[in-house]
Amino acid sequence: MKSTDKIIIVDRFAPLRDRLLTLLAELGEDDWARPTAAPGWSVKDVAAHLLGGDIAILSGKRDGFHSNQEINSHAELIQLVNRLNAEWVLSLRRISPACFVSFWPSAGRKWRRASPLSIQ
Repeated sequence: MKSTDKIIIVDRFAPLRDRLLTLLAELGEDDWARPTAAPGWSVKDVAAHLLGGDIAILSGKRDGFHSNQEINSHAELIQLVNRLNAEWVLSLRRISPACFVSFWPSAGRKWRRASPLSIQ
């Protein structure tokens, strides 16, 4: 199989994230609670899931922290990802949307500067 050149995509995340944060900042309380295509997850839950990704990347890229979960199969990987997502979303249900929106930009901004994300 022929190897392809890397396609740098990191420049696309910042404008998209900024637009998402602007939209979230404009939501009313009822909007945060609206259901989504993800069964059982509200708008806030989906946003919490995305914030969790930013914090995990920040912890890994900036701090070198990795949880080192042992995974022995594809099924275990899926189970771990689902459990971590559920725990994170459940935890963030305890914070206000205003706190959520004010915290998120600083978490994402820090890892984007030091992370040359690309796809192949």
